[in-house]
Amino acid sequence: KGATISEKNACQEFGLTPDQFTGLEYQVRVCHGNPYNIYVRSEVEAKAKELKGAGNVEAMKAKKELADLNKQLKPLLKRKADLEEIIKAAGGEIIEEPEKKKRKTK
Repeated sequence: KGATISEKNACQEFGLTPDQFTGLEYQVRVCHGNPYNIYVRSEVEAKAKELKGAGNVEAMKAKKELADLNKQLKPLLKRKADLEEIIKAAGGEIIEEPEKKKRKTK
């Protein structure tokens, strides 16, 4: 509901070219004096499905989601490696914390 996407991001996400947006409603917004077009995401997605096929659009969405997850995962993997190095430098001995008792649910 109310989801929008800029022309630049729509081109990247759906593999469209700026001339393929003809016929779609848009708003012009300005950032630091630079105008750019904003489109309704569902209309852009429908146009992409019409031009490229539904399967191709779904594959592009999955590829973008995977890239986003990898971007989130990268710092976590680095932090994990750093912590493993700290443990290794400390001789590998880790004092385990006692297990917490589980609360019984009624």
